[in-house]
Amino acid sequence: MSEFYEWKLAAPMMIGRLLQDLFSMVDLYFVGELGHVEVAALAIAGTVVAVLAMLVQGIAVGTMAFIAHFTGEGNHEMSDIVLGQTLILGIIGSGVMLLVALFLVDPILKLFGATGDVFVYAGEYLKINFAFAISVFILESYFSLAPDAGGRYM
Repeated sequence: MSEFYEWKLAAPMMIGRLLQDLFSMVDLYFVGELGHVEVAALAIAGTVVAVLAMLVQGIAVGTMAFIAHFTGEGNHEMSDIVLGQTLILGIIGSGVMLLVALFLVDPILKLFGATGDVFVYAGEYLKINFAFAISVFILESYFSLAPDAGGRYM
């Protein structure tokens, strides 16, 4: 019986990763029409985005466990507190990603070994992607956690 609950906690993160990979494959299909430099830029940028996505999904799954625990206990006050803290964490994470978009994209790409045109194209892609990270943090937090709080926030 406990194996079911382990899968119940792991499944949202696995499905999220699967959808992220599907998004990357569709992206790659269309960018592939542009040329090999653009594909290389997308590959490096996609790796950086994948690390970010795993971080966000890991936080969401961990928080989901807390909310499920407190809701199961009938402690809705603590469930509300955890959800509120997660939304605040999402806002802070969005702010951090905006700062990364403004100031740290180039050093990150150098760390990953990007040079020349690959560096330029990957930088443009990441700046746009990170600038809109607020939707990733806030929506991932809310929509993955609210149903575990007994659907009280939907």
